[in-house]
Amino acid sequence: MSDEDNKKTCPICNGSGDVSSFGIEVAKRRADLGLGRYQLAALCGISNVTIGNVERGDTSPRITTMKAIDEALAAIEVERERNR
Repeated sequence: MSDEDNKKTCPICNGSGDVSSFGIEVAKRRADLGLGRYQLAALCGISNVTIGNVERGDTSPRITTMKAIDEALAAIEVERERNR
């Protein structure tokens, strides 16, 4: 897969290729939803250590990790919006 393909499939960077903003966005969305790292980790099947590393920008997450986190957050956002 080329860099261009990764940019097109990045769920949060919108094709910019800037994954450094991904962790910041994850932390913001998680906090807005009132979720702890352990809760988000359990929802997306990723360790809480990985969630923390992603949020701090200590790692460059795989696209599959990014998708799993984004999909878990999106599912909660949709559910909460339905319950309003």
